[in-house]
Amino acid sequence: MKIIVTNNYKILLSFQLIAVFILLSGCASNDIIRSDFSAPCVFQQAGDCEKNAIQHSEKGDAEYYIGFVEFDDQGQMRDRAQLESVLNQYYPISGEKGVLLVTFVHGWHHGAGVGDTNIREFRKLLASISRTESKTMGNQARTVLGVYVAWRGDSITVPYLNGVTFWDRKNTAHKVGGNGVAEVFLKLEEIVNVKVGMDKNSQRLPSRLVVIGHSFGGAVAYTALQNILADRYYDSRAGKTFQDDAKGFGDIVVLVNPAFEALRFSTLYDIGQQVSGGKNCRNYFEGQVPRLAILTSETDLATKWLSLIHISEPTRLC
Repeated sequence: MKIIVTNNYKILLSFQLIAVFILLSGCASNDIIRSDFSAPCVFQQAGDCEKNAIQHSEKGDAEYYIGFVEFDDQGQMRDRAQLESVLNQYYPISGEKGVLLVTFVHGWHHGAGVGDTNIREFRKLLASISRTESKTMGNQARTVLGVYVAWRGDSITVPYLNGVTFWDRKNTAHKVGGNGVAEVFLKLEEIVNVKVGMDKNSQRLPSRLVVIGHSFGGAVAYTALQNILADRYYDSRAGKTFQDDAKGFGDIVVLVNPAFEALRFSTLYDIGQQVSGGKNCRNYFEGQVPRLAILTSETDLATKWLSLIHISEPTRLC
């Protein structure tokens, strides 16, 4: 039996081999990036503190700390010592004075790598918050603490070709959120709550906690907090004999262009509205503040064209 290999077949085989080579060479790193857990590295300019999990920017009235906590594709911490190092740094700070703790979960195509644009923009946000706090509060200004929750937002780094990772990274985002991220959030909330308890009768402004998730980072954050938010909306603990405002997580959770199906949000939406046959609406006290904000933009391609979540106009709860 003679096998004839045509030129067309050779060409096709060559393209396939090239494609395999590109895929293999373009695989995103699956190792921890911020592997130095020592004392905070002083960050002054881009490129500083490449391996440090804790960094401190001391630029005048824009002082802030930023800590990194990284997860693998199974939702496990890449190294628990990384989280402990961040907590050990933040606990003493929060014990001395009030803090503004901002947690950010990045989305698709991003990670903990040096030069990542999400890290750069998060730094700008922390610096802006610090300047505002310093300007308005003076000597009573709270310390700005940031936590960057990182996961592998890309499994392929080749431009354009990495677009095929959408569903893979979406599934990974929910897996990450469903495992270790909730623990991180709860420990960060403890930092703020302990300080609030210590300052119960103080005239100082209370410490605050804000969680922000963008794109698939919104999926990570929401998956991690969905059951916690549902529980706190009901607040049915034993011995409770009073009514109160609906509680959330921290001070507010903000999801920006969250890339997940609206069906995942439906249960919490019904709890928030207390819908029964489409006729009833949950009553809130006048002092009730927002606990979850979902913001979408038509300029975000993932949520615009794939219509995972689309809110055409503001939705009123009542």
